[in-house]
Amino acid sequence: MRKIFVMVSCLSFGCIYSFKPFSKLKVKSLKIPIFENYTQRYGIEEKVTKEIINKIREDGRVKVEEKAEAILYGKILHYRSYPFTYDREGNVKEYRIDLKVRIVCKNKEDKVIVEKTIEEWSTYPIEGEEEKGIEEVSQRISEKIVRSLTEEE
Repeated sequence: MRKIFVMVSCLSFGCIYSFKPFSKLKVKSLKIPIFENYTQRYGIEEKVTKEIINKIREDGRVKVEEKAEAILYGKILHYRSYPFTYDREGNVKEYRIDLKVRIVCKNKEDKVIVEKTIEEWSTYPIEGEEEKGIEEVSQRISEKIVRSLTEEE
């Protein structure tokens, strides 16, 4: 009855409705262990993992639990921070961070559901504010990961 009401409402008001599930994972819960860090940047694995958990919880389509239907494994493959823009005198004005992460999501039967390498970058203004740049790039890469897990491609 509800589907009929939604279809009639959508036809009347000209909206598009899909009966496909929101998540291509087709699971309700996900375990996310701390990502492996293959870079020289100490502690970035904890920041990236924490941000991904936060974004998945914000999205709300999949719960993050210890005993879950699937596991999201991640590897931080590349981290680089370097001067990006300069002022007229040749002083560094802005730094750039590049981050590359590999994710593999497997169900209980160890079948791969999603496997993808994701890259993102961010900038920060002065050398002492690298942590802010890491926070921003972690947020950006987390948004891409959530889209990779929840949206049909």
